[in-house]
Amino acid sequence: MATDPRTAFEQLQAALERFNEIALSGGDPESPQLLRATEELENAYVIYDDVLFRNFGVELPFDVYDTEDDVDTDDDDVDDFDEDLGADDDLEDGTTFFFDE
Repeated sequence: MATDPRTAFEQLQAALERFNEIALSGGDPESPQLLRATEELENAYVIYDDVLFRNFGVELPFDVYDTEDDVDTDDDDVDDFDEDLGADDDLEDGTTFFFDE
């Protein structure tokens, strides 16, 4: 695992680029390549977020949850976010994104 913030950031950038390339290819959304790129992107984000927090006490502005069980469903901010944007916070794979304030 990367412990240097610059290295972790570069790994996140690379994961974003891989995901973007595969997503824009117009292939099957359930393809093994896209699912693998999604997992790599999630992992790179979590690592970067962790490195920033451990080194500087800084957190990125949103969180990634693997299942709805990890999410506090009583959070009014989440409901407001969904209503304001008409967003579905649950992706098909069960991953949920929330923006921190």
